[in-house]
Amino acid sequence: MHVNGHTIKDRRRALGISQTDLAQGICTQATISLVENKNRIPKVATLKQIAGRLDLEMNELVAEYHPEQDQLLGQIFEHVLNQRWRKAEVLLEQIKFSSLKTRAARIRYHTLQAVMCNIRKHSAQAIGNALEALTLIGQAKKSPYRMLVRVQLALAYLHQQKGELMQESLSEAIRLARSWVVKTPRDAQLIEMVVYRAAEIYMKQAKYARVITVLNFGIKQVEQQGVTWHLDKLYSLRGQAQYILRRFKLAYHDYHMAYAAATFNRDKGVRVMSARYLRELAPYCATVVGE
Repeated sequence: MHVNGHTIKDRRRALGISQTDLAQGICTQATISLVENKNRIPKVATLKQIAGRLDLEMNELVAEYHPEQDQLLGQIFEHVLNQRWRKAEVLLEQIKFSSLKTRAARIRYHTLQAVMCNIRKHSAQAIGNALEALTLIGQAKKSPYRMLVRVQLALAYLHQQKGELMQESLSEAIRLARSWVVKTPRDAQLIEMVVYRAAEIYMKQAKYARVITVLNFGIKQVEQQGVTWHLDKLYSLRGQAQYILRRFKLAYHDYHMAYAAATFNRDKGVRVMSARYLRELAPYCATVVGE
């Protein structure tokens, strides 16, 4: 993506605005200077504010600007977080990679491709996209995509039976999730997705205590933000691990919680499964059910 710095300079001078005045409340004067003289690209949000102040359209400032592609990526990410896989796949097919000129957009694209490739069990493609995303992320200190990419990489390596690489990626994904400061429901939703995938991997490895540990963390983060999108699945998976470890009273509690959340979320599959386990566990949990 190329910024037409001369257009900004010409328009600013025509309006009699100094670089300092243009930057007021948006960015620094140095940023305006870099944009005008070096065609340096600031954040898209900053560029939009500059365009608004100069009464210019984005397509006058930026060559090959495709806002509809950014909007599509946002919609796809929402579908992925809410596990609407088919809708995400349909929209992802509409993205033209060549039109994604910013690093942030390309990171999102490769991350989403890694997720969808794992859903389709195309592990080689998932690994390729995940590694591309990690390369683009580089040394960025704060990127929520890093933990999502790492857990997708772990899933792909699991499918390829590359245990050492899988464990390395999984450990890093969990470390990143634990260090991420959850401030919004979106953060909690992202943590929920990473934690659920990590727990699934541990279930396949029969590491049930680790399933419980990682889900304890995920459930706590999700509940603190009042997020209920897939809380039923977190409780249900933890209930399975508790059941296998013969912690029947704890499993009974989890299936109760899963049943309630599934009813709220209208998830018939989880609700039916939870009801079956509740019936099976009832004889072992007389004190819990009040019998």
